[in-house]
Amino acid sequence: MPSDDSLADMDRGKIACLSFHEDIITWLEECAKISSNGRVSGVLEQLAETIGKITTAHIMEGQEIMDTAKEIVSSTENRTGYEPYDIAKGDGKA
Repeated sequence: MPSDDSLADMDRGKIACLSFHEDIITWLEECAKISSNGRVSGVLEQLAETIGKITTAHIMEGQEIMDTAKEIVSSTENRTGYEPYDIAKGDGKA
């Protein structure tokens, strides 16, 4: 949602948050279907496909990061020899 400064005198209730992955791609695909101009339909389909690839890559990248983080946290190998760092002592030992 936009900040209060961005809203100015607009009503927050009249703002809709859209998702490229869920809303914009569907809209572009529907526009391509109803367009009577073949070239325009082609451009809209290509745009929807490109946005789909970008948003899917972003989602997959985020999932890969989460999977890696879970693997690191759950690995006993990564916890062997762990000693909490004591900021006051500054020596890495509790």
